[in-house]
Formats: sequence, structure tokens, C-alpha cells
Amino acid sequence: MSRSTLNILLTTDERYAQHCAVCLRSIIDNNPDSQLNVVIAGLDLSLNTQKKLSDTAKGAHCEVRYTAFDAHKLADFPQIGIYPKDIYLRLWVEDFFPNEERVLYLDVDIIVVDSLKPLFELDMKGNLLAAVDIPDATSHDRCHLPTEYNYFNSGVLLFNVPLWTSGNCRELVRKFLVSNAEIALNPDQDALNGCFYDRRITLGYEWNLISPFFRKEGFPSISPVDMGKIRQSAKVIHFNGAGGKPWQFTSLHPYQPKYMAYLKETPYHDFLPPDFSMLNSVKKQLRKHFGLDGFAPMKPNELKGN
Repeated sequence: MSRSTLNILLTTDERYAQHCAVCLRSIIDNNPDSQLNVVIAGLDLSLNTQKKLSDTAKGAHCEVRYTAFDAHKLADFPQIGIYPKDIYLRLWVEDFFPNEERVLYLDVDIIVVDSLKPLFELDMKGNLLAAVDIPDATSHDRCHLPTEYNYFNSGVLLFNVPLWTSGNCRELVRKFLVSNAEIALNPDQDALNGCFYDRRITLGYEWNLISPFFRKEGFPSISPVDMGKIRQSAKVIHFNGAGGKPWQFTSLHPYQPKYMAYLKETPYHDFLPPDFSMLNSVKKQLRKHFGLDGFAPMKPNELKGN
């Protein structure tokens, strides 16, 4: 029986190349029955970095292609806050996959812990995007988002590529950003919400479990019982925000061990977190023992992922 093909878009720079490799390895390990068609787009990725990413996928059911993106294409997009302009690269999805109907974009501060195949079998019902809501988000006024629609996170985006192309969607995003540059706190995310709130499918939380889902305070609108069920259904773990980055030794995010396990399967396996020290090791154990960290504890057998 032939494998199904999953089209995946990742974008990175040199600073996040290691995390891109971890993300790629997690995709490979958790999708053994699918052929992976991966494009990695970046600005000025070194040949050494490209080789490391290629080696991450060596011998796997995965084809990795690189696109050295022309920075001049970003000239008309505004620089907003601390965000580098390469966050906009995902908007060129039709150039990276000109002959494909469906493409999954993933931020590279993500690990995949289950099969992605269901997303490629999803009936998008003529919609442009599929994405996951951020519970209790208060971004509606900033994005000109009607209150009856929810605000979504742009770290996991399933694109209907033909509709994206025919709708001239990248230009719509650019115009929104130019008009709202002074209030757009999360540039591409705010613009995608403001432009396409009524043209997207809402995915379950399990497809983009951002860090607050693992924190003790969670989200006010989600009960502790439901929060536990959501954690157990995890498919994509998104290490967004401050304080939960798994490449920081002092992090107590419950999926830090999974990140480190995938890291060991990449050419970056010798990585040592810069904040590692005996003192920080003792502090971390004390925080964990006394429950002083903001993350909810999870047992190893509760964590998903191969």
C-alpha cells in the first residue's frame, strides 16, 4: 500500500536551526506510515546548517528541500516590535508548494507527538485555513475581530493553497499590517486573524497545545478535568512564550524530556544548555520537589510521542 504524502512547511534562521531539527525529527518519528514532503525556508542559512538539517532526515521517509528566501521580497512588510521580518515567510506558501492543495505550516518551537495524517484528511469545507483557538484571548479590538469569532494561534496553520493563491491573501495580510502597524502586537498572527477570521476551520486544542495548557493556572474558561483530558490528547506541543523553552535547562515544562530525546537524534545532540550548572540543577530539583514551578506535573507515562 502506498504511503500518504504530508506537505510540511518549516521556516527558520540560524538561531532556531537546532529547534527546527528537533521539530523535523519529531515529525519523522511520529509519522512512520507517511511520506514527508518538507520545505525549509530561511534567510541566509549556512551550508553547514543545511547539512545538519538534511542529516536529521537521512534514511527516513522524508524529502527535505531548502529555499533560500530573497529578503528583498519583505521590503514592503512593516517591521513591528522585536519580531524579525522572516516571520512572514509562511505567507509565500504557494511559492514553496506550487502544485499542492494542502500544506501544514509549523513554528519550529514545536514538537509533534502523534500522527499528522488526520489533518490532511480533514474536510476543510471550502475554507482557507485551519487553526487552533487561544482560550480567553482578549485581542479582538486590536485585530478588528468580531466578538462572535475566536482568536487563533498562527503557530500551526493548515493552508488551502489554491484558495490562498487565488484570494491574493498575502497582499491582504500586508495591507492589514501597514494599516495597523502601531497596534499589531503579534504581527502575522494579528493580521491573519483580522483578515480571515470567517474563512477558517477551528481545530481541537490538541493540535496546538501552547505552554499555558501545561501551567497550573491554565485558562479560566477550561475546568481542571477538561484541561487534563486536553493534555492527554496532545498531538502538537508548542513551546511558545517565555519561561517554558525546553532548551533552557531550568525549564520544568513537562515535555522538556521529549524535546531532549528528539534532540539526541539530530546532529545537535551535543548541545548543552547555557544555563546548566550544578547550582541551577539543585535549584531545579528543589522547585520540582516543592511544586514551586508554574507547570503542572505530569508523569512520564502520561506524555505522548514516540
